[in-house]
Formats: sequence, structure tokens, C-alpha cells
Amino acid sequence: MAYENAIHQWRQGERRLRDAGVQTIGGLASLDDARLRELMHGKVGEELRDRARGIDPRIVSGEPSEAVSMSVEETFERDLHDRGELHDRLRPMAVELAESLRRKEMVARTVTTKLRYPDFSIVTRSQSAAVGFDDAERIATLACTLLDRALDDRPDALRLIGVGVSGFQRHVQLTLLDG
Repeated sequence: MAYENAIHQWRQGERRLRDAGVQTIGGLASLDDARLRELMHGKVGEELRDRARGIDPRIVSGEPSEAVSMSVEETFERDLHDRGELHDRLRPMAVELAESLRRKEMVARTVTTKLRYPDFSIVTRSQSAAVGFDDAERIATLACTLLDRALDDRPDALRLIGVGVSGFQRHVQLTLLDG
């Protein structure tokens, strides 16, 4: 019920602003206190106007947020048709991503391939594994498989390709060859 009341009050305030000719952030920012109280009752109007004026009392955190994905892409000077050449372009991207994962002591569970066609439409294909990995060859193999799957659906030249990883985990599964 409280949520429905809040929505109803918001819509009334929105209607009053629109009827008063306030249709932009700048228009909201320029309202004085008396006019704002006429149009929007309560704290919401003041908070919205403050934000429109660039005033925000929330604390800005200097801590970087944790990345949820990493990707590398390349735009070509000319459209590329040849799958072999496209695979050759994906492999160094996979190496770069694998090195980045190892530097961050992370593994990824999902590989995504991005394709942009000459008409600027974008297609992505993703595949996830049960356990995380940071192996360049595995990333490249998955990326190439996903590229082939997308090209089977829409065989056309490409203007851009990219590969990304996500589903990060902080631990690495050791193999028998690890010291």
C-alpha cells in the first residue's frame, strides 16, 4: 500500500511539473523553494531539485568496483569474410585476456564472442563452463567455436570481432603439473 501511495504521489507531482512547464532538468533546477513546494510536496521534490543542481549528499567511494567482465575487440579497416583470418584475429585477444586473468589471480567461467556486421548490427554468443579457467587456448577455442556458430546463423562479412570473459572466481584449480 505504501508503495502504491508513493507511486500515486510521484505521478501527481510529475503532472504538476509538466503542467507548470517544467520539462527539463534545467527547469527543475531553476525552481525556487516556494514554487517547488507548490508543485511537489515533501522531500522528494527537494532531493530531485538538488540532484538537478548537481548536489548529492551521498558519499563517493574511492574504491574501484570489482569488474564483472573483461573484453578485447578489434574493428577492421575493411570487412572480413575469411573464417581462418577471423580465428587468427581472435587468438591474440584470448592470450591478452588469459594474461590479464592470471595477473589478477582470477579465473573466468564464461566466454563471449561479439560480432559486428557491416550494417552495424551486433551479435553475441556465450558459453559457460562448470569450473573457471585462465587458459588462452581454451578461451580461443571457445571464442572461435562461438564465432563459427554465429556465422553459421548469419554468414556475412564482419566489421568487428571481440572476445570477453566473465563469471570470475578468485581461485584457480591446480593441475597435476603445477608445482
